[in-house]
Order: sequence, then structure tokens, then C-alpha cells
Amino acid sequence: MITFRHEWANSDKDPDIEQYLSQTVVPVVAARTGKWTLTNFTIDGDGYLDASAVAAASLAERWIPGVIEGHKHKLRIVIAAIDDPIDITMGGVTLVTGLATPGNHHYWFVPVDGSPLKFNYPTGAGLTMSITSVVVELHDPINLDLIPPVQVF
Repeated sequence: MITFRHEWANSDKDPDIEQYLSQTVVPVVAARTGKWTLTNFTIDGDGYLDASAVAAASLAERWIPGVIEGHKHKLRIVIAAIDDPIDITMGGVTLVTGLATPGNHHYWFVPVDGSPLKFNYPTGAGLTMSITSVVVELHDPINLDLIPPVQVF
């Protein structure tokens, strides 16, 4: 699901060029249709990303539609339970290493490439985790300040 909220460019006082904040809700149940690549992670009966006593090198990753390299994004993740640290990367950017606390987590980032969102359990054995919500927001799909001025000769 992608929703849009109307905004105007800060540099444009005339409301003739619209900007939109793009929000992509990432349903974990999409793993059933092959959207997620799961190594030892599973999708539980409630549709949550789940890791139950999985070993090191376990991961869950997927491509997120609408992610634009060089533009600001916000990733919101709700982790219901976790007992060992994980790493999260997206768009070629390491968002966090060693995350080991449940709760609502927010990360601002600017992708440097088209790499997927990845939850990775790098070391140890026996990770138990449940991720109940993932939302990706694109915050500057059109930034008029980044467009160079046109010169007429």
C-alpha cells in the first residue's frame, strides 16, 4: 500500500508544483508471494517476521518499491520481541548494528544504492525475534533546490 500526503516545495511560494510524501507500508505477509528472501527466518501465523532460535548468518530481506537513491527516507520498525543483537541495512546504508531492544525504532537515511532492506543476525546462536511492522517513508521525492537552473543561450 502506498499513500500520499500533499506538500509544497519550500522554495516555491506559488502552489503550482506539487510534492508528495510517499509512504510504503511493507506487509510482512508478502513473503508468501516471494517478496521476502528468508534464511531461517519465517512468517508466523499472525503474518509477522519471526526468528525462533535461528543461527548466525540468518536474514530476512526484500526490495522496497519507491526507494530513491540520494533522497531522504525514514524507516519505522516495530519489534515485539528480541533477545540477541541484529543489524539492519537498507539502500547500501547500515542503519544500526547490535540492535537488541524491542519497541518502536526510527531511522533516517539517504540510500547510496539500490540494495534491499535487510535484517541480519551476524553472530551467535539462538536468536528469537518478532517484527510486527515495517514502514518506509520517502520524504523528498521532488526537491526543487536540487534542480540546477536552466541557462538560455
